[in-house]
Amino acid sequence: MLVAGITKKSVVTINPLATVREALMKGRGVKSLFVEKRHSDTDVVGSLIERAANEK
Repeated sequence: MLVAGITKKSVVTINPLATVREALMKGRGVKSLFVEKRHSDTDVVGSLIERAANEK
């Protein structure tokens, strides 16, 4: 199942070779980013999710 199939908001993906600067969520204006796989057999999908300040 793809992430886009279970989320309610728009999903933004980034190149797995992107620098941290390019991947900053503020620059994209989103609260979640999911890293695309380069090699389907060996890569792990990564995610960056902003947590609300009141969440523990």
